[in-house]
Amino acid sequence: KNRYENVLAPDHSRVKLRVGNETDYINANYLSGLVAGSEKCYIATQGPLDNTIADFWRMVWEQNVSVIVMLTHEFENGRSKCFKYWVEKSEFVDLQNGIKLLNRDESLGTEMITRELELSDSMQTKKITLIQYLA
Repeated sequence: KNRYENVLAPDHSRVKLRVGNETDYINANYLSGLVAGSEKCYIATQGPLDNTIADFWRMVWEQNVSVIVMLTHEFENGRSKCFKYWVEKSEFVDLQNGIKLLNRDESLGTEMITRELELSDSMQTKKITLIQYLA
């Protein structure tokens, strides 16, 4: 579940998945904010692989993530850097873990794309903003 064999998630600050029948591992770590008590303010993670997309969205769901900032391209120098883990505008997908992902809207700027996404299960809906930098 690691994009790169030599870039592992340090265990002391690793995000652990709560639900599921496979493993609690995802290559993601908590980062502190600038104020005391914000030890889990941010999460840094590698771009998902095609077989870890459901784990990525499970982490977003469990950690109540509301903003995702993507700092890489899908492809760089002819190599895959991040599998496309979102859907196109007005499309939805039913993820393996009982959660549905919907792209409500997106806007293209000169240096970024902003997507307004929704994750939902049978009980609740969570809104997520995905900012993908292009420059």
